[in-house]
Amino acid sequence: MLSYGASAFVRSVSIDLFTELLSVYTPKDAYTIMAIASLRVIKPEVSAKRFATQYQQTFISKFYPGIDLSENTVSAFLQGIGRDGNRRLAFYHKRAASVAADHHVAINGMLKQDSGIVNDLSAFSCRARTKGCREVSVLYAYDIEATEPICAEIFPGNSIDATSYRSFIRDNDIRKGIIVANKGFPRLR
Repeated sequence: MLSYGASAFVRSVSIDLFTELLSVYTPKDAYTIMAIASLRVIKPEVSAKRFATQYQQTFISKFYPGIDLSENTVSAFLQGIGRDGNRRLAFYHKRAASVAADHHVAINGMLKQDSGIVNDLSAFSCRARTKGCREVSVLYAYDIEATEPICAEIFPGNSIDATSYRSFIRDNDIRKGIIVANKGFPRLR
């Protein structure tokens, strides 16, 4: 028996993402990205060790067949996707270009706790020093009307917001948007 409802719903609202992925990534990579992302939506608490089991128990295995989701394979795949900045940027550019002209794009950021020893982006932000934990800065652009993410990027936790935002906007070719920022944020040019 396979679980159908949640898998079918996730697939129905992500067809545009899949189409855009196929225009940038190989079909196998696009299938793998969609399978992992779909499982993360359906079962947010799923660990890397359980991806293969969850994949086999849902219709995700029928929508995106033939994907190996063992713990080591998923880890290596995600590292490879993360290192391939050119494809990721090409995908983000397609997402940004697909935003309707009358839609509003919000550009926001947040500090996320990350005290892992493997991540070289973890750093102490001004506020994190007092808490004793390191953080990363996550910036993202979001289509308000479509309620869909467009792109996201991680910066060191100790980077200055204005510098990170400027780089994020330039790198992802965002032409128009509303910056959601803290007080004292300087004007970007």
